[in-house]
Amino acid sequence: MKDSEKADVIYRKIMAEKTGEERLLMGFSMLNFARRVVLSSIGKDNSPTEQRKKLFLRFYRDDFSQEERDIILRRLEKEPAQKPGSGLQTVDKTIKAFF
Repeated sequence: MKDSEKADVIYRKIMAEKTGEERLLMGFSMLNFARRVVLSSIGKDNSPTEQRKKLFLRFYRDDFSQEERDIILRRLEKEPAQKPGSGLQTVDKTIKAFF
C-alpha cells in the first residue's frame, strides 16, 4: 500500500468517527478560512459593498450567466453589508440550536 493510500484510509477513519454536526462545522470553518484568504487578496481599500461584490465574483463568477451576475451584483449594492463572517456565525448558531 502506498503512503497516499495509507493516509486516505486514516483520513476516512477519522472522518467516519465524527458526527454529522462536526463534519458540517468543519466545512463551515473551511469556507470561512477560504473567504478570509480571498478577502486578503482583494485588499482592504475597497468599501464593504465592493468587497462583497468582488468576493461573490471570485467564488461564483462561472456559476451564473452575465445577466444573473448583474442582477446579483445590483442586489449586493442595495443590501447593507454585514460584519465579516457574521453570516457564517448566524448559520453556526442556527445549526447548534437545531441539534
